[in-house]
Amino acid sequence: MTVRTAPVAPTGPSARHAFALARPMAIKAIFPYGTIVINGHLVSFLEEVALAAMGLAAALAGIVPAPNLTT
Repeated sequence: MTVRTAPVAPTGPSARHAFALARPMAIKAIFPYGTIVINGHLVSFLEEVALAAMGLAAALAGIVPAPNLTT
């Protein structure tokens, strides 16, 4: 005599696990823009030309891909 059991549905990662993985990646993506804002605030006390140069450098840095420094 065999006993039959109901099939168990496979469970995957929960939303909590997905957000736990996404949080560090989001922080890593937002961090460079925060440094641009802070640099802009610090340079704004110098003069208008320096702030324009910093904005241009930030725009060019956004176009040129950064090297992968992780090994």
